[in-house]
Amino acid sequence: MNPSQLKVITTLKEDAFGKIELRELDGEQVICRDYSEAKLIAGLLAGYLARREARVLRALNGIEDERLPRLIHFGDKVC
Repeated sequence: MNPSQLKVITTLKEDAFGKIELRELDGEQVICRDYSEAKLIAGLLAGYLARREARVLRALNGIEDERLPRLIHFGDKVC
């Protein structure tokens, strides 16, 4: 899956660490975190935090609770 090909619905947040967007995947709304344009130090911190978040979401995978987000993709500085 290439997250950049998903239709952007709206940008929820944009700052020095990147942006968080609401996108559409097969008729379902998904959240994408993109830190590909973050500057050096902010980008390093954003990458660390994104990897940490992905690790937690992977650990929660399999728990059936609609309140928990699920990780669909992680890589290429966009998840």
